[in-house]
Amino acid sequence: MFSPLLRFQLVVLGSVVLLGAGCGKATDPPPSKSALLTAHRWQLSAFASASTTGSTTTTTDEYATLPACQKNNFLQFAADGTYVNDEGPTLCVPGTPQTTPGTWTFASDETELVTQSRGTTPTTHRLTRLTGSELQWVYMTSTPANGSFPAQSTVFTATFEAQ
Repeated sequence: MFSPLLRFQLVVLGSVVLLGAGCGKATDPPPSKSALLTAHRWQLSAFASASTTGSTTTTTDEYATLPACQKNNFLQFAADGTYVNDEGPTLCVPGTPQTTPGTWTFASDETELVTQSRGTTPTTHRLTRLTGSELQWVYMTSTPANGSFPAQSTVFTATFEAQ
């Protein structure tokens, strides 16, 4: 039915296809969270809060209330466990330092990022997203009841874009 030459060409073509399918390029492992975090500088793109007092929750777009001089700030994390909070091109208060250094580490199997700048207590951020282009974390504060003031808890969600 097929000529010997055509049969030979079909066998060779089939072999090449089968061999090519088995020799596909190995996929690289996904980058580590440290590699993702330190690959870029991160600029805040969204910031919201949800405050709960009793059974009432109030949500606020905190980003909308920030002055432009804070919206241009960025964070730069380094592989050695340090980071810099940079005021960006516009300082809010002329004469203040351009950068504030700090340290960072992962906790809870890399689901939390703990940051601390000089002279402050550590802040734990629960990572909700960390990709090559976006970093998002959530952190919570709470105020116990005090006299006539009821207890209040606030959850902050900060989203950063890679720059």
